[in-house]
Amino acid sequence: MSVAITKRGFLISLMLFAFFYSKEQKTEAPVYKSTNSEGIERKIFDTISKLPEYKARALYIEKKTSGKRHLAIVIYKRPSNKIRYYWIKAVEDNGTSFYTHFNFYIYTDPFSIKYYDVINDVAITLEEWRLQTKAQSAKVQ
Repeated sequence: MSVAITKRGFLISLMLFAFFYSKEQKTEAPVYKSTNSEGIERKIFDTISKLPEYKARALYIEKKTSGKRHLAIVIYKRPSNKIRYYWIKAVEDNGTSFYTHFNFYIYTDPFSIKYYDVINDVAITLEEWRLQTKAQSAKVQ
């Protein structure tokens, strides 16, 4: 009987430790930085962070969460034999998961940015995206 109590006590202690330890862990957005600060990835991060849509959304999130949450830029996929662009996401860490606000495809030769519309599964120019967003906003008002 004492062995059963010891095992049960150990298991309860282990579960309590895991529960409290996991509550203290802070999840951070997986931001991948280029090893070459002058490289293409630095240019991508700088370019995305200067987009008016990114700036507005980042400000909105920080205001709504009293500075507790932030928008981050992450490299979701790098160019490979299968894809010839960087897939960039603008994400918010909501404490449980990363919520994607924007998806971009960045082509490097020549350098260009496309907005990836996940609903229609199509990459469009920033100009097309802005026109689309403006039209949708007009419908709502």
